[in-house]
Amino acid sequence: MSDSNFEHAATYSPEDDKLRIYLSYRLDKEEYQKVKDAGFRDAKKQGCQFAHWTPNREDFCLEMAGEITAEGTTLAERAAAKAERLDALAS
Repeated sequence: MSDSNFEHAATYSPEDDKLRIYLSYRLDKEEYQKVKDAGFRDAKKQGCQFAHWTPNREDFCLEMAGEITAEGTTLAERAAAKAERLDALAS
């Protein structure tokens, strides 16, 4: 159930066992440090913060987003997008 008090979105993909947090605004230094301390890393090209699933990280996502939904892209789709980016860089 979505809560309007939460501005960010969180997803989980069982294909790669990763949680992703899609931020709706640029975090301040303190907020960003909390995300890093929770074990999340920046995926700039995907526009999110990501980490492998753990119970603590799931709880952190729930604090940030209120709910965790299914990831909207598959592992194959993300790999294809990365291949396109790398091909463009190689050109």
